[in-house]
Amino acid sequence: MGLLLASLMHAENLELEKAKIVYSACLMAIHGKHLCHQHYKSAASWLLSEARSSLEDPNQLDAHLRVALEPAHPQRTDVVPMEVLQRLQSYVELFDKATPITMLDIVRFLSDCASRYGLNNIVAEMDGSRADTLKRRLDLDSEEMMPECSSKSLRLDEALRSNSVPSGLEALLFAAESLGRIESETKPEGHAMISLPSGSFSQPNTSPSTWKKIFCVEGERLKELFRFCPRCGSRQEERESSVQIRAVGSAPVVTVRCNKCSGSSSGEVVWSGQSKAVDHPKARAFSNNIRIATAAATNGVRISSILRFAKEADLACIPKSTFYHVFERMRPAIHRVYMKHQIDIFQRVKAAYEDDHANRGWNITVDCSYDRRALFAPMCKVQAVDLKTKLHLHTEVLQSSEADRLNGCKEVEGLRRLLHWFADRDIRIHSVSADMNPSFGRVVAEINRELSWDMQWYIDPWQLGRHLAREVQEVSRRRSIRLLRNWVKTLRAHVIYAARMGSETGDVRNTRFIFNTCLYHVAGIHKWEQDEVTGPLTECGHGTLECDRIEPIPFGSVAYERLKKIVLQPHFQKNLCKLSPHGWSNWIGTKNALDHMYSPKEMYLPPESYSIYICMSSLHMNTLTLAETQAERAAPYQYPFQSSNDFLTTMIHKTTAPHLWRREIVNEYLVEMKTVLNWDASAEGEELDAYPGFLDDEELYPDVPPLPCDFEDMSEDVCRGFNSDEEVDLGSEIFALEESPLTADQNGICDSVQNCRKTPFLTTYSG
Repeated sequence: MGLLLASLMHAENLELEKAKIVYSACLMAIHGKHLCHQHYKSAASWLLSEARSSLEDPNQLDAHLRVALEPAHPQRTDVVPMEVLQRLQSYVELFDKATPITMLDIVRFLSDCASRYGLNNIVAEMDGSRADTLKRRLDLDSEEMMPECSSKSLRLDEALRSNSVPSGLEALLFAAESLGRIESETKPEGHAMISLPSGSFSQPNTSPSTWKKIFCVEGERLKELFRFCPRCGSRQEERESSVQIRAVGSAPVVTVRCNKCSGSSSGEVVWSGQSKAVDHPKARAFSNNIRIATAAATNGVRISSILRFAKEADLACIPKSTFYHVFERMRPAIHRVYMKHQIDIFQRVKAAYEDDHANRGWNITVDCSYDRRALFAPMCKVQAVDLKTKLHLHTEVLQSSEADRLNGCKEVEGLRRLLHWFADRDIRIHSVSADMNPSFGRVVAEINRELSWDMQWYIDPWQLGRHLAREVQEVSRRRSIRLLRNWVKTLRAHVIYAARMGSETGDVRNTRFIFNTCLYHVAGIHKWEQDEVTGPLTECGHGTLECDRIEPIPFGSVAYERLKKIVLQPHFQKNLCKLSPHGWSNWIGTKNALDHMYSPKEMYLPPESYSIYICMSSLHMNTLTLAETQAERAAPYQYPFQSSNDFLTTMIHKTTAPHLWRREIVNEYLVEMKTVLNWDASAEGEELDAYPGFLDDEELYPDVPPLPCDFEDMSEDVCRGFNSDEEVDLGSEIFALEESPLTADQNGICDSVQNCRKTPFLTTYSG
């Protein structure tokens, strides 16, 4: 504030008494008062004129300020002469002797005003007559208040009247350090300065993260920024052809046609609201367009939902064709990030089993499921999870085209391929837990004979409990048996309890006796005589209960007899003795939900891309699992939740875990873009070192065998996408796709990827 008032006293002959009143009002912190913006512009214009008049060649102002305003420059010089600084200090001492004025204060003041109003606007608004009057007032003020100062230090450069500032000067001032921001509210021009004191004229410095954000700006607001030519500073006419704006995806591109600059070699000034995605002279894709496409793919967000949102909010957004172009080229990046994370996952699992001295191999649980949505014909997924660490290990995906050759036994073939996948990597499997399919046991026996393993086959307690709950819910639909619904959750938990307690006794045959105690427990009886159903057990293991929390089912009732019939089925009793003693995992429902989230229903890409969606869901699942094991996810609150089967359960809200793999995919993709753009130069002899081992996945991941590439089998029509933001018909539009303007910007990338990079990619390997 002292520098501002001193400059106004020197430049506009501001009276000392008025300056003292304004300064006192600022110290009293009177809120709601503001100084006129014109006074800030006047002070900044005077300081720039002093800086320019001190140079032997006024045209060197750009170079002078580049050195003077750059804090980190090794040859930094003073922005204005020292005698000007001394005069300003003498003015400040007239109303505040304790406030020193330094050269850094002048630098920050100029940077602050330039970032607020624009340097070109400050200089362009000073006409010749105003400059002459200002010079005369400065001379009189200097002779009256500071007679010891030389009058030749107050000269005003005539070049200031030309309203011309070098093009790089304003950007230089914007990047300089700033103490704060001037109040944004503007007062009428005729308002007296004496009545505009303010308690605070600055705000805290802007954080670096805020500068990196992307903001929504209206087109009319952009037009206001280009009232003056960014090159020469002249005012543009209010006509439609002088300033034009077009949207390239989400990026605004403004073209300014200046009459004064029309005679130069480049008559147009083009400004873009976003930087290029990669720092390369041949790059044409804008950064935010790439960010939107990659964020939609790595977060499982439907691009059609984004387009509907953008249409309702009237936001500029990328077309669908851009999303599909980016996703097709992002597949190798997703695969590399997935492989890197899987190596870390396997090291964690290996370390967990090395701590066990009786290690005879890994214990895994396997689940088979189908995806029958949209264009995907039934996809069979066979997934493996480690029972010790609960981490997802691998997924085998079998496409519908293999159904005829496999005679419908895709689950069996998937398990066989899964076990061979572990064997090829020298990973010995000790036990496999799966559902009740007896064919899995035959596959395990076959692999044991082939590989000389002693692998065991068990039934997953969680899957057997799910099978029991499904049967009980089916029979409880009748009104007379509806009482069984209240016991479904308890029966599922009792299956897991029986498996754990049976393994602790050392005899798995005791598992069925432990589970059969539920037939007495549901009837409200907790002690009984010994019989053949419960074997040696004559009481429940929970101890004494004050009351039954669930309404008992009386002996002899229809509901009890139906439950007894389900529990005592021979095959169910036999399966109880095959429950896994190595634990269980309830990851199946969560993993399938993540597969559906990342795999969009409106899928227009080839079925081979399904494996990439499985990779992302696996990365998501393992991130959550690691956060749980490392106690990084807290549960601040929980609330009751009514499930779809009319059961009241408890929903636990947990804090989110950071998914850093999404940023890694984006970084890998940008590195690949730059590598492709540099390919022509590297072919001429330049060194290509954008990423160590970038063109050879075997060097980066030596434990992973090479796999066939599927880029050559990709249809060229798939790389085009379509340009409509409305819902389309799948059958008519899947191979009749249009090309958007942004697609043309990236055609060279697509051709270069297929020609120069043969990245191994899985058609059946995923999450």
